[in-house]
Amino acid sequence: MLRITRDILRGSSVGLIAINKQDPDQYNRTGGLDFSIRPNDGFEVRGLWARTFDSEETPGRQDAWYLGSSWRHDQFDAQGSYADIGDDFNPAVGFVRRQGSRRIQGEMDYSPWIRKFGIRQIRVGPEFDYILTQDNELETRDLTLSGRMELNNSGRIGFRVQRTKEVLDEDFDIRDDVIIPTGDYEFTSFRASIDSDDSKMIAGRFSVTFGDFFNGTRRGFDIDVSFKPSGRLALESQYQFDRVSLPASTFNVNVVASRIAYSFSTTLFAKLFAQWNSESDVISTNFLLNYIYRPGSDFYLVFNQIYENNGSRTELAESTLIGKMTYWWNP
Repeated sequence: MLRITRDILRGSSVGLIAINKQDPDQYNRTGGLDFSIRPNDGFEVRGLWARTFDSEETPGRQDAWYLGSSWRHDQFDAQGSYADIGDDFNPAVGFVRRQGSRRIQGEMDYSPWIRKFGIRQIRVGPEFDYILTQDNELETRDLTLSGRMELNNSGRIGFRVQRTKEVLDEDFDIRDDVIIPTGDYEFTSFRASIDSDDSKMIAGRFSVTFGDFFNGTRRGFDIDVSFKPSGRLALESQYQFDRVSLPASTFNVNVVASRIAYSFSTTLFAKLFAQWNSESDVISTNFLLNYIYRPGSDFYLVFNQIYENNGSRTELAESTLIGKMTYWWNP
């Protein structure tokens, strides 16, 4: 993989990327260009174009492009974007959420400074997210109203109300023994959360989620606790629980995750992450070593492992070792 960026003007940049994945029998290649233009601190326009090439010689569109913009001014923020993904855009190194789709997103925030009743600032605003087919037929629509209060003690209280529409043109196998039939579904979900001051030695977050889910309901919560005994060491654990009730079945999903981060110095960092998902009964681990060998230039070493339960015991299913180096060149 080759990635090059070049700063231009004030706060703007252009770049290119080239990726090649190949073995003796087949190949997959990706090339792309991107830009970011920021004429001032409050306004930005960004975009990209990419195309994939592979040995299968697929006849469909293998292009993808994106255009987005954001604007900030005093107490108001706004941003919007449009993305177009071709039917056969297939980056073997990486992923796309949906091929053959068009996505339109936008959001706006109003952020008054209150400074009364223990409240420092409020952020509230609407969001919309539409995903269409290449024939402009609706697949997914999310309309959201969210808000957050930042308190004088650096804690936060937030909420989110979301109205979703999903159009399924084929049955959705949500798990092995549960199928959501073809059809149009509209449902509403709610989320509320509370966070403590994350700059403290011990910090936490608690949130609850409830509402409709396709032709059933979903209830859940998640807890996140972090412990930072020193400026070098940070430990974090998270537990998430969801109970999904559908006409065909009712089931629970549990996710447990932990992360350890340690700074050996200002230029050498290590992180270890582990997660277990009860639905897939898979344990995944990730170890990252990051060394800044000169200002703006990094070396990364990543080691991933996946363990699966075969019924009687848990066995190692996959191991991956990845090295990555970046070099900051400023002629």
